[in-house]
Amino acid sequence: MTSHLENIRKDESVNRKTHYFSKFVMHHLGTMRILKGGGLLGRENSDWRNVSEHCIAEAVGVDILAEHLGADRSSLVSAALLHDWFKRTEKEMMSAEHKPHRMSASRENKTILRERYGVPERVIDIAHAVVPERADEAYLQARTVEERIMHYIDAITSGTEFATSPRERIARATQQRPDYVEDSESFRSLYLGKSFHELQIELAEDEQTEFERQLHIPSGTLASFIMGKLQERITNNPR
Repeated sequence: MTSHLENIRKDESVNRKTHYFSKFVMHHLGTMRILKGGGLLGRENSDWRNVSEHCIAEAVGVDILAEHLGADRSSLVSAALLHDWFKRTEKEMMSAEHKPHRMSASRENKTILRERYGVPERVIDIAHAVVPERADEAYLQARTVEERIMHYIDAITSGTEFATSPRERIARATQQRPDYVEDSESFRSLYLGKSFHELQIELAEDEQTEFERQLHIPSGTLASFIMGKLQERITNNPR
């Protein structure tokens, strides 16, 4: 009997979570159509569904942080939904005979968002904050709070789950995908001798400290704070 009741509760929890995320997506259908244009949605693109689900998870994560840090929620959510919309095209470009660097694919990504879909420049800048353009101090310090939130959430999100720290997420990713290491190393000439992962961890840990201080929560608890607020949303979401 206990096992049966536990299964019922588990099913109810899953249903509530699915309902919450479905409602969230319904509020952003315009942006979701761009993901479809990128070949990430629809039955014919089912192999790429995990990427769209990842974008949705990050969109909820940035929305939670933006709400509690007083940042621009609308721009952040749109940016998070779009941050990997070009992933399929990028992967196809990278697997071609002449592999462009990821930053080259990023420039094409921005152009299409701007010229084909009319995405505001501010949203494009936030979406691309997950991969800093440079590593010089002036550039990094000039990033907006929205860009820092976007970068941090991407640094801790593995699939649709939030890792406890950027180091944990990156360690997990490199174990699962050895090619991530090669991609990371290719940034050393651009990032003043640092790999992409080295810079990502450095920035994300600084961002975490900054946000925890602003939220008046203990050090090392930001990911738990985000997950707790997400559970509150799911629990309180009207059916």
